[in-house]
Amino acid sequence: MTSVLKTAIMSVLVAGTVVLGVWAGDRNPATDSLLAEARPPDVEPGGLLHVAYEFRRYRLCTRDTQRIIFDGKTVRFDLGTQSRPLSGPVGTDAYVQPIRVPETASPGPARYRVIILDYCNPLHRIWPLRKVIDVPFRIVSPAQP
Repeated sequence: MTSVLKTAIMSVLVAGTVVLGVWAGDRNPATDSLLAEARPPDVEPGGLLHVAYEFRRYRLCTRDTQRIIFDGKTVRFDLGTQSRPLSGPVGTDAYVQPIRVPETASPGPARYRVIILDYCNPLHRIWPLRKVIDVPFRIVSPAQP
């Protein structure tokens, strides 16, 4: 093998190693949560829970959000996963998200859990940036007519 070819191969290997190292070291969060709360904190089974979020976005990354409710008896209700492409402004933002509480949820102290998986570089598909947000609320007995 010629020395030019050896040098070219070595350069590609070094560059690839550097890129993988940078990706592996990229563990800074894409966002910081400033607020996540139920408004109002009491909801009936089958009703809408409104969760207010305030956050600071540092960079745009593809995101999967797994949504779960644990009812008054800690029964888990998986509400599915939402996938979002790169979106939204970098900086501070806020919104309110309505979530339907399952009809069969038991009254008592409950929580809405969001598991956020951010993918800011290709290596994050194997080792995503992960954040868990728990929002406490109360499931109340349905009002009697």
